[in-house]
Amino acid sequence: GRRGWPVGALAFLTLCGVLIGTIGGVGAAFNLLVTPQVRCYNRISIYLAFLALAAVCWWLDRSFDSRVGWARWLRWPTFLAVAAFGVWDQTNDNWFREGQVAYRAAQAKRFYTDAEFFAEVERQLPGATVFCLPYNAYPETPSFAGGMSAYYHLRGYLHTDTLRWSFGAMKGREADLWQRDVAFDPPASMLPRLVARGFDALLIDRRGYDPDDADALTADIRRLLGPGVRQVAHPDGHEVVYDLRGYRDRLRVEDPTGYEQLKRREAEAVSVLWLDGFYCFEPFGQEDRHRWCGPRGSAVFVNPSDRPRAFQVEAVFRTEYPEFSDLRIDGGSVWTERFPINRVCPKTSRIIVVPPGRHTVRFRGRLPRGYVYGDPRRLTFFVAQWAMTEVPLDAAR
Repeated sequence: GRRGWPVGALAFLTLCGVLIGTIGGVGAAFNLLVTPQVRCYNRISIYLAFLALAAVCWWLDRSFDSRVGWARWLRWPTFLAVAAFGVWDQTNDNWFREGQVAYRAAQAKRFYTDAEFFAEVERQLPGATVFCLPYNAYPETPSFAGGMSAYYHLRGYLHTDTLRWSFGAMKGREADLWQRDVAFDPPASMLPRLVARGFDALLIDRRGYDPDDADALTADIRRLLGPGVRQVAHPDGHEVVYDLRGYRDRLRVEDPTGYEQLKRREAEAVSVLWLDGFYCFEPFGQEDRHRWCGPRGSAVFVNPSDRPRAFQVEAVFRTEYPEFSDLRIDGGSVWTERFPINRVCPKTSRIIVVPPGRHTVRFRGRLPRGYVYGDPRRLTFFVAQWAMTEVPLDAAR
């Protein structure tokens, strides 16, 4: 309040930024008392630097007031000196060292090689939809042990204009759940599901697999696609794109009825989206791992078909302690129930009916009185071994 504009505002914002970002500061209290979803408060340092530079630039601007004759001559030399100091201050010496220069040259070569590879893919498959293997959730997934980065699949998207890519579907939503499910199928069932869902090509990056697994996968795919399959291989030998259109045509000719049934089944696949309150800790392809939830959570059952469908749901609902707590499930006509759970509860089996559209099922867990949370996320119960099997609608009556 004692300082004028803009120094007062800049100083106040700087103070707030320091209090929010410092260890044990306001940010830590917010995460403990409100929600732990905000992270990386240290990134506020960029804003603090901006506020400090803004104050310096304002002071320099005021110091060389254009109404003073001699000040007008000093404005441009001062500007050039500040710019030169900024370039010197922000330029790392490593940028000019031999190792860094060689690294930049290798990355540039890789960029242009990728551009040629994906341009050839686009030339041979204009307007195609490409499925990417290995499956990689988006965003923020650890890199693969074989050297494949978490965002390598994005290169095809950046280097092409007409192709569509499976990678980039938000994890936990319908498209991502289907991709994860089909990606861990054996090739004999994966390929028919891909073409039935509308994919025209398959990209495999060998760096996402163990060498032996990559050899076995590509051998099985080539055998299923046939000797005349069209493919585009990356010059480095790590990636290859297979054309699936001929395989789709062959399925249509050999079993037209079965292909249409498969196409409909894939288009009408029911999804369960674990949203508010649920955490996803399970590794890829291992659905028997725990999915923790806080005191409240929501799951959305998505039925894209035009008819109600019945499913047998099997799951384990448990806590970490021997005392029983109360679990309430409120999903209207889809699923409404209340039962006790503890650390040794057996598997639950229910038959539910999911009408067409999206339906929210809410879960609420009440812990025993006096229980002290050992985690700021207030983990209350978990779901494991979740499975849904479609059954005749009459079974629900």
